[in-house]
Amino acid sequence: MNKKKYYIPLDLQEVFDEYNAYIKAKEILVDSWFNGYRRTIKASRMAEKLRIEFWRKVLDLYPELSGKKFHYRDIEGVVVEDD
Repeated sequence: MNKKKYYIPLDLQEVFDEYNAYIKAKEILVDSWFNGYRRTIKASRMAEKLRIEFWRKVLDLYPELSGKKFHYRDIEGVVVEDD
C-alpha cells in the first residue's frame, strides 16, 4: 500500500533533531553522579518542550493530519500516515 507522505521543512526538521539531542543528553546525564539530577531534569523538560513544538507545527502545516495516526521518518524528513 502506498502511504501518503508529508514533507517537513528543514527548519522544522532541525527542531526534531534538537529534540533527539536532548533525549541523548538526558540518557548520558542520568548516569552522571555530579549534578546529573538537575541537568537530567532540565534536558527532559527541554526535550518535551521541543517534541510538543514539533508536532504542533506539523499539525499547523498539515491540518488534514488532525485525528489521524502518523509518524515521522527523520532520515527522509517526512511524516507518513499509519494504516
